[in-house]
Amino acid sequence: MVRLHTSYLVDRKGRRHAVQLPFKEFRRLIELVEDIEDIAYLKAHRRDKLTPMAKVHASLKRAGRV
Repeated sequence: MVRLHTSYLVDRKGRRHAVQLPFKEFRRLIELVEDIEDIAYLKAHRRDKLTPMAKVHASLKRAGRV
């Protein structure tokens, strides 16, 4: 788990409106969210039919992209 060192920006009534945290912690949170998105994508597509890499490469070569 990521330990966060947060501070809050509050209005005159003491209601929280924003959070501040060190940039390194922010980047780590972004990485975790991206990992979760990747896992969700892989789970959603785990039954998809795969194309052999040799076939993909041949197709790209014919298209002049390799």
